[in-house]
Amino acid sequence: MLSFRNTTTDISSSGVDTAILSVGATEQFGPYLPMHLDTLIAELYAIAYGRQLNAYVLPTIPFNTSEEHANFIPRMDFSWKSDQCREVV
Repeated sequence: MLSFRNTTTDISSSGVDTAILSVGATEQFGPYLPMHLDTLIAELYAIAYGRQLNAYVLPTIPFNTSEEHANFIPRMDFSWKSDQCREVV
């Protein structure tokens, strides 16, 4: 598995042709859990798949559509249908 922690030499000489882009969320989970819990879980899954597939694991994007959390602060989200999403990906 390769990731953004590898050097460009490592990556270019690896022959890896698959990349994994995971997406998490930044939203509230109450007073005892971190706001980036979904991002941590997504990152762990991406790493596990990266090992199985011998893939390049990109950094996890910590944004998601969290409409059910719209009335709670703090949160970070955007619409997947927007130009903003296309620019990120």
